[in-house]
Amino acid sequence: MGHERAEWHLPDTTLVGDALGVLATDAIHILGGPDRSRIKNCQGPGCAGLYLDTSRGANRRWCSMNTCGNRVKKSRLAAS
Repeated sequence: MGHERAEWHLPDTTLVGDALGVLATDAIHILGGPDRSRIKNCQGPGCAGLYLDTSRGANRRWCSMNTCGNRVKKSRLAAS
């Protein structure tokens, strides 16, 4: 799965409630399923994001390397 980005396309006529229903259903499957132990909190400062860690070693630390991970790495580089 790696660095793939998920895209979700709904017809323009789809109501927000329908979209939220799909998200809620997915959340129930993940939170109540066998992978629930792989749900983690992002370690980025000030980030409250949750993510499903699908990395091979289950050692992912950030919700997104492009945002939180990059910020942490930049601050470490600036501090050195």
